Amino acid sequence: MLERFRGILEVIEYLDPTGREIVHRVPQEGSGEIRLGSQLIVRENQVAIFYRDGRALDMLGPGRHTLTTLNVPILVNYLKIPFGSKSPFRASVVFVNLKDYLDLAWVAPKPIPYRDAEFGMVRLQTQGKFAFQVGRPQLFVNQIVGGVISRGFMPAIEKGVREAMTDGILAGNPVVDVRVSVFDGKEHPVDSKEIAFKTAGLQAFRLAAQKANPTIAEPIYKLEITVPEQYAGDVMSDLNTRRGRVLGMLPSGKGKTTITAHVPLAECQRYATDLRAFTQARGDFVMEFAHYEEVPAHLVETLIEAHKQQREQEH
Repeated sequence: MLERFRGILEVIEYLDPTGREIVHRVPQEGSGEIRLGSQLIVRENQVAIFYRDGRALDMLGPGRHTLTTLNVPILVNYLKIPFGSKSPFRASVVFVNLKDYLDLAWVAPKPIPYRDAEFGMVRLQTQGKFAFQVGRPQLFVNQIVGGVISRGFMPAIEKGVREAMTDGILAGNPVVDVRVSVFDGKEHPVDSKEIAFKTAGLQAFRLAAQKANPTIAEPIYKLEITVPEQYAGDVMSDLNTRRGRVLGMLPSGKGKTTITAHVPLAECQRYATDLRAFTQARGDFVMEFAHYEEVPAHLVETLIEAHKQQREQEH
């Protein structure tokens, strides 16, 4: 709740009706006008942290506080507020809930592929429960809350991030399956421009992605190949040269065999022509997308080097 007098926050408090909100900022965007003498009400299991210019400053515990130079000394010193001043200053107040959050559930958003020496490829989806409590509120606010960037610049940041994702990090391949959060930053009230935030978003994503040890994933397709039995051995030998993994082989009647395999799409570009050649046009196949897998390390280096040479030729 906020009580305003001529735009000044006279009474500052927050009551979470759900009991599940960890952090709440007052005001929710930017900063508000506060002055010494304003009332701050902090409820049980809460702390209130004054926040300005991307920094967590003074922290007050439960109770009703009249703001003075004595209980917000860091803020007073940081803003150089004169002793006894009644002039308003700009800041925000972040309320942090210190209660124990128990029995919270987590789940991996989708199955993760694992390689196993005996079973080959297995896909596992993990889930579980956890509990936590905010132990160091000021550090938590500094690293998580942020929010000193105006919402008007968010589309520019998103545009920069999406451009970096489209251009790729390693070999010019689009980046997928990531979540990007803007949790802090700075802006100038006069000189800040959209192009600057777009560039910042692009460069920040590239730096963060490099530190995350990115890899290149390639599409894997499921092939069902039907050939006369006498060509089954040739088909399986050829699949090995294409980094294929045979899943099974079953008779399909009339002297024919159906072989099922997973093969990288990059290795399937000439498969129709090659299959006709070594089966004397008596083999056929169907294929469908199966999943993505990491490209082997030795091929990643080849792709990166080829992309580097291509960029040098373009420039």
